[in-house]
Amino acid sequence: MSREAARRAAVLLCLLVPPTLASTRPMDAAPLEQDGAALACAWEKLAPQTPLIYYMATTYDSAGRKAYSYGGINQAGQAVDNVSVLDLSNADLSKARFVNASTVGSRSLSYGAAAAFRPAGDKSAAYFIGGADPNGDGKNQVQVLTLKTNTWRSTVPSGSVDRIFSAAVYVPGHDVIVVQGGTKRCPLDGGTPAQGDCQGENLGTSYLKIDDATGELRFLPGPKGGPQNLVGSTLVFEPLSRQVLAYGGSPDNNLAEARVFSLDLSDPDLSKATWKALAVEGARPQGRYLHAAAYDTTRRMMVVQGGIRVAGMSDSDNVLTATWALDLSSIKARWVNLSATLKDLVGGAMIYPAHHAKPMQLGGRTQYKSRSAPVQTANRELSALGCRTAPTPTPEPTRVPIDVGAPKICSGLLGKVPTAIITNAMANPQDIGGFGEPANPALPPGPINPPKTYLGLQNTGVPFHPLFNSVIFKSACP
Repeated sequence: MSREAARRAAVLLCLLVPPTLASTRPMDAAPLEQDGAALACAWEKLAPQTPLIYYMATTYDSAGRKAYSYGGINQAGQAVDNVSVLDLSNADLSKARFVNASTVGSRSLSYGAAAAFRPAGDKSAAYFIGGADPNGDGKNQVQVLTLKTNTWRSTVPSGSVDRIFSAAVYVPGHDVIVVQGGTKRCPLDGGTPAQGDCQGENLGTSYLKIDDATGELRFLPGPKGGPQNLVGSTLVFEPLSRQVLAYGGSPDNNLAEARVFSLDLSDPDLSKATWKALAVEGARPQGRYLHAAAYDTTRRMMVVQGGIRVAGMSDSDNVLTATWALDLSSIKARWVNLSATLKDLVGGAMIYPAHHAKPMQLGGRTQYKSRSAPVQTANRELSALGCRTAPTPTPEPTRVPIDVGAPKICSGLLGKVPTAIITNAMANPQDIGGFGEPANPALPPGPINPPKTYLGLQNTGVPFHPLFNSVIFKSACP
């Protein structure tokens, strides 16, 4: 049976599933609740219009509050080398703006690259990994846009392989970019694809390491296991637990993966990082690939939208419109249907500007017309996911004030944290997380549940960082 015939058979099988069998598959979930309040979310269209491109690589600079997008496919099915910048620095979202960047250095036509942003002072840069040339052949290049000099360069790091439709995310502390999955070839022109085109390959997990002194880039082998032979999955970084979450993807550009994998990076020793399948409660969404995802650090949830469920890149591809969240705000992870519908988008991108506290979706295409159609319909809307709470007032329990005493400094903090940070924390302990709280907030304070009065680092095994590893108060020093 040809691959196209197999696709159509899979679609027909999905359509012929008996109602009694289909009803056993849970697709709805209870409303998301955080801090005792129901969370209602909806997509809103913003003023700026995005370039009419899909399969572009997009990454976000949280310090500069700008998103950088490179390459992709235009509506006529042509690969482009555009670099666009979405400026979100203004507090008023109506003033967000897209501009086409003019960089120093030549760029190549590319689509389906992975992207990650690495904050490193004057060396801060956007990294675009792999991608395909106009013929659909994957590249082993990494292209780098250095912000301070506005320079563009292309390099082939040691250990690199051809990759298209892989996923990437930057991990602070370890200072590496995690790169996972993809395929080596995926042409988008007309005609029947050759056997193996656009199918997930065993490209595994790698770490991209950057040497600021020499400018050298090299790929280091990552852990085995985890998501295997998948194309079109997504990666996000969860900073509190220091884990990378991988979701979705497809092994064959036909049926989609629905599992979530977690890469534990909490140990200072990078060689001890391990993949595992994440146990998730609640009704799960349908699997998807070539979707968009971002991590909402304010609400501790991974938001996913769009993507293909089955029969990708054919006139039978099934595109999803519902928006789901993987909620990590409680002890156990759970899937939640946000009941926020957007367009049927494939190959779009999502970012999370924390100062706006709204995930934002850009780019992508609608359902595939056919491989021979001269024009696909690309999305030009920038949309933001707004969530609001409706808390139910509850009586506060009577609390007896407790004198927790003066703040104290853990000896291991000295020399690792700027003196000004320590001085401010000791003078204004109420402004630092945790001060005065009992070690276990669920239990009454007492001798076996002392207050948090010792100033230390969130993660003692990782260097200080004002955003990702700042000072907090603990109940004891390590």
